[in-house]
Amino acid sequence: NKFEVQIFATSHSGEMINAFKNVAIKEKIEDAAYFEMIRSARSGEIVAEKLPLEVLDYNIKTHHPYRGE
Repeated sequence: NKFEVQIFATSHSGEMINAFKNVAIKEKIEDAAYFEMIRSARSGEIVAEKLPLEVLDYNIKTHHPYRGE
């Protein structure tokens, strides 16, 4: 509440990720962000990579990976 921030976290629920994306796009929530946890090809460590909502939308519609696959 102090920073007026809401965090929505899910592991691999495609339905929840799609619902988040739909609301963020429909309501034009410009600061909504989706982060995918992936293993870095360089370091081998798990890192968070921000995926723009347009890319998330495209990946969901075209069945491309978006959940760390």
